[in-house]
Amino acid sequence: MYPPPYGHVPTSSAYYLGIISIVMAFFMSVIGLIMGVVAVYLGNQDKQKGLLKADTGVKLGIVGIVLAVVFIAINLIFASLMFGLF
Repeated sequence: MYPPPYGHVPTSSAYYLGIISIVMAFFMSVIGLIMGVVAVYLGNQDKQKGLLKADTGVKLGIVGIVLAVVFIAINLIFASLMFGLF
C-alpha cells in the first residue's frame, strides 16, 4: 500500500457531517438531528482508527443535535400556539 500524497492527511467524515448538521438544524431540523447522530456515531468509530478531526466531529455533531432539538421544540410550540392546542 502506498503512503498518502504529500500534504494529504485523511480526516474523519464526522467533521463534515457535524458542520452540515449545524447548518441543517436551522433550516430542516429533523435532517440536522439525523446528521448530528450520524456524526457522533462515525466520530466515535474514527477516534479508534486515529483519524484527524474525529473528536471535533463528535463535538460538532453534539452541537448539531442540541440545536436541532431546540428548533424542533420551538417549532412545536409555535405550531401549537398557532392552531390553539394549548
